[in-house]
Amino acid sequence: GSWVNLMLFTLEISQAYFYFTNYPSDPLAFKLIVAALLVSNVVTEIAVCAICYMVSL
Repeated sequence: GSWVNLMLFTLEISQAYFYFTNYPSDPLAFKLIVAALLVSNVVTEIAVCAICYMVSL
């Protein structure tokens, strides 16, 4: 499941990049929401990878 999650995470990164490059005139609140969700998911992915590493020891 963690591998699928990482693959979907790469799609999320590409979608966030697409959003920030194609919609520069969106309100700051929208950009902050997207950035906060992205940072939240980065932290989650780091935790998932750390847990997988710890379990595999």
